[in-house]
Amino acid sequence: MANRNTILKTLMMLGMQFPQGRMHLAEEQLILERDLWLDEFKDVSDEAFVVAARQHIREGEWFPRISEIWKQIHKLEDVADGEDDWASAWGAIKAAVSRYGAWGTTEEVDAYFGDKLPAAMAEDTRAIVQRLGWRELCNMDVDQEGMWRAQFRDIYNRVRTSRVERRRRSPEVNKLIADLAQKFAADRARLSAPRDDDESF
Repeated sequence: MANRNTILKTLMMLGMQFPQGRMHLAEEQLILERDLWLDEFKDVSDEAFVVAARQHIREGEWFPRISEIWKQIHKLEDVADGEDDWASAWGAIKAAVSRYGAWGTTEEVDAYFGDKLPAAMAEDTRAIVQRLGWRELCNMDVDQEGMWRAQFRDIYNRVRTSRVERRRRSPEVNKLIADLAQKFAADRARLSAPRDDDESF
């Protein structure tokens, strides 16, 4: 995680590169800005934060907003994900089916995806395979493959979009969404439970 000294030194470097419009800031404003940057980037690695700032120095014209540094960090994360497309993931599934068959263990198949796909893709592919069923995928008829492939593509694209959106939201927003989802799940269970005064017809 980005340590305090890294963030402060990088802020100073950015201030030297983009001095325009910053000379009039009062000391209190600079302290507030510093504290905001320290809080906002505390969960980012030193390397990602510094690389994002240096990239802004190459591309930007003004002192960056926090959102501009986040955009650079997200670009780095997207590159780290590699060629993130459903067709590559489907190809890995087909290869794993050929290699292990219906009797392949979860550990073998998971390790195979980990070897063949970037980490985020492997994680998503494992989750979708679990949802669709490994045995079912192994036992699909040749004439059904198009249907399974289309189903996988649709689920994969939804999962990937959700992953990217989750990564780009602040931790506080993600926590709020998780808390709300948990509350709604509890409400659903409560509302769907039979009540004593329900009448059967």
